[in-house]
Amino acid sequence: MGSTMTKIARCVFALVACLSVFLALSPAPAATMREITPLTQGWRFQFGDFPATVTGPGFNDQAWQSVSLPHTWNHVGGHHVGYTGDDTRRGTGWYRLGFDAPAVASDHEAWLQFDGASIVTDVWLNGIHLGQHKGAFSAFRLDASQALHAGHNELVVRTDNTSSKTPGSATAEVLPIAGDWFMFGGLYRGVSLITVSATQIDVRDDGGPGVYGRTEQIKDGDATIAVKVKLRNDRAVAAPVVTEVTIADATGRTVAEQTQKLTLAAASAQDEDNALTIPRVHLWQGRNSPYLYSIKAVLLGAGGAILDQVTQPLGVRVETIDPDAGFILNGQHLRLYGVAMHQDGGPKGWALSPADEQRDMNIIASMGANAVRMLHYQHSQNIYSIADRDGFVVWAEAPLITRPAPYGAEYPTPAVTANAEQQLTELIKQNFNHPSIAVWSIANEVNLDTWHKLGETHAHALLEDLNQLAKKLDPSRPTALASCCGAVAGEGLAGIKLTGKPLESDMGITDVAGLNRYFGWYAPSAAALGANLDRMHALFPRTPLALTEYGAGAALSQFTDDPAGGPVFALGRPHPEQLQSYLHEIWWPEIKRRPYIWASWVLCMFDFASDGRMEGDTVHTNDKGVVNFDRTTPKDAFYYYEAQWSGKPFAHLTGAGDNSRPYPVTEVKAYSNAARLLLRVNGRIIAWTDCPEGVCVWPNVKLTQGANLIGVSGKVGNVAVSDAANWEGSAAPGNYRILAGTLTGATTTEGQFGSDSFFSGGVGHDRRFLTPGTHGTVNDAPIAAASDQALYQSYREGAFSYTLPLPNGQYRVSLNFFEPDPQQKIGGRVFDVDAGEKTMLANLDVMASAGGAMKAVTQQFTAAVTNGMLRLGFVPRRGDALLSSLTVVPAELEH
Repeated sequence: MGSTMTKIARCVFALVACLSVFLALSPAPAATMREITPLTQGWRFQFGDFPATVTGPGFNDQAWQSVSLPHTWNHVGGHHVGYTGDDTRRGTGWYRLGFDAPAVASDHEAWLQFDGASIVTDVWLNGIHLGQHKGAFSAFRLDASQALHAGHNELVVRTDNTSSKTPGSATAEVLPIAGDWFMFGGLYRGVSLITVSATQIDVRDDGGPGVYGRTEQIKDGDATIAVKVKLRNDRAVAAPVVTEVTIADATGRTVAEQTQKLTLAAASAQDEDNALTIPRVHLWQGRNSPYLYSIKAVLLGAGGAILDQVTQPLGVRVETIDPDAGFILNGQHLRLYGVAMHQDGGPKGWALSPADEQRDMNIIASMGANAVRMLHYQHSQNIYSIADRDGFVVWAEAPLITRPAPYGAEYPTPAVTANAEQQLTELIKQNFNHPSIAVWSIANEVNLDTWHKLGETHAHALLEDLNQLAKKLDPSRPTALASCCGAVAGEGLAGIKLTGKPLESDMGITDVAGLNRYFGWYAPSAAALGANLDRMHALFPRTPLALTEYGAGAALSQFTDDPAGGPVFALGRPHPEQLQSYLHEIWWPEIKRRPYIWASWVLCMFDFASDGRMEGDTVHTNDKGVVNFDRTTPKDAFYYYEAQWSGKPFAHLTGAGDNSRPYPVTEVKAYSNAARLLLRVNGRIIAWTDCPEGVCVWPNVKLTQGANLIGVSGKVGNVAVSDAANWEGSAAPGNYRILAGTLTGATTTEGQFGSDSFFSGGVGHDRRFLTPGTHGTVNDAPIAAASDQALYQSYREGAFSYTLPLPNGQYRVSLNFFEPDPQQKIGGRVFDVDAGEKTMLANLDVMASAGGAMKAVTQQFTAAVTNGMLRLGFVPRRGDALLSSLTVVPAELEH
């Protein structure tokens, strides 16, 4: 890398935020000013293939669907198991619009601007093909000057979101070639007609604004701002012009200005550089003070007539990213913590209004986050502008993800390379002036398909190329990428070696790097996160590291009595809500105590559409959001981070939706930024408890069989906080029915069984849940001689015990076993079962007792409880002990 920025990722810049991709205008004669006419109403839409006549005037589209923009035909995600109404069609969608336009003056041009169309878009106006754009996420403009008529016009647009896996598809070499989200189709952002003087602030500049500002220097409270204005003269004669560049403060008062005279040669483009000084500058300080100035560039022609004008906001700030000290904003350390998000907005998919985007950002703000990672592509101009105004620091990203080559290819083709360069250029130019954007990310998990052995690909040369391009387009910001696999050559998730040819390392290419880490979800042991981060920091000590992804799925209708009770089915079901928050309770303290992690982003803020996933209780949905798909319900993990980040007084009772409790005692947990909370059950005071790290826990709280009103309360300063929930206790006192080795309970012929709980040691195994994609083969063969299959669909294995709070007395214990290994031999697995200090079952051999594998065995005994606890120990003699399910009831209830 070799540059100072590479070593410490230093960037000093003024960042100008576009509040709209459209350029603001001041009052002036319409004949000379740039005019923007939205084309959002009156469209006709139809999905499918049509003859060539569809592009010409007079085609009969009256049978087509009437739509307005933004629009997508797809409807994907957020629905529960069994829903079949999703529209996941991939292919060509056609749009037609008839509109009237005035005559365009001979010294003016007409352009059509598309703010976002997916994925490959062709445009015809009055039967003339204006051009094609490849890429779903950036704005683009097409010259309509020769095709536009005075009076009635017919605009035809074909969008194509065919999967890149489809042989011969138009999208085969368009990024993203792969990715774990659904690619919605259609004109999902706005379309406008622009008329502008042929002598102009350049509209051809890759969809960019033509005006670019950055901070050259901040000294003694004053800021020097460099402003580049890109000019174009499409006339056949030279044009003498004057540029006026002004900077105004938040009240509209001019604080700096510069005027220059020049002559634009015929049919030429020219950059004009300006240097302006803002005295006593007010800095953009993130969430604390997101102060915005504005830059206005005015182009004047003969006689002082305004030819063109562009206005954009300006945020002035100084940023440093240090490999040890982290993120420094305006000379002060700022710990960045936040969320990653896709641009789909729940049921609307990608067809979002500005109000939808503001709603989402407001939810993020309410959780207390100060940073947002915009996954995995360019988002709308509006949402970056919201980030500017609200003070979020943003990781912006180009859509190079998962694989850098077309399916069937090992290296990027020239077409892929050209498209990657195009989309990165559009990302940077169109968003150059947003003060919220801290880094340009050129890629995410670019060799994931290689790790999954879905075809060997090589990205290194392309990454080098894109890194240099990004630094050329914007030398003031650091470049970045996010890595899951190959940070260390040949190593994938959790340091696991890839057999065969090694993965290429993707570290050392960009100025800063992000690590995507899912310990406890896709990789073993949530507690391993901290050690892995330390290892990466030691291996790459001069590269500033962020944690760009970490997270887990959660279903609002699935619950567990102990999130450590069974195996995690990351790509399947179930996804108990308590498991997600439990993992975040492990991860966040590990992140927080490492200052060299300059930023971290939970994946994800909202559940999002992914048609390859069947997870938790949903279809076509990635359920890692801390808020559900339709934005109606925060999950418990949301409130955990609210306690960590927001400073807003509150208390939240976790598991509130889990209102059917299978055991006579249960753990009660709350999240709060109160120092301590009081618990009441049915109005009865239970106990105060401290809330270290925002987590308040009351173990083994007794429940009444029937209705239980659970309430927590306390104070944050002088502000009272409280929360309450109604739970139904299903177990009589002294009754336990436990399914061993599983995260979820079941209704059986013997009653309601809870998920595994009250255990210590051993490993859980669950045969009930399919795991699409990974995590082994599910053995769902029936268990012979079983009174109820549900009692034998999971098991705990190893050396383990159960400790059950019970009133003193005699209890009948029933234990259900089966041997899961058909290769097991008699005598290969032998263990004892103890009750307290007494061995109740000695040298138990399930294989011998059952007469074979996959056959049910039940053992019973009576145990005495004298100290309020029954401890059942499973002690291996040879091999591992095991247990499938257990029942404990007072002996007097047995007949």
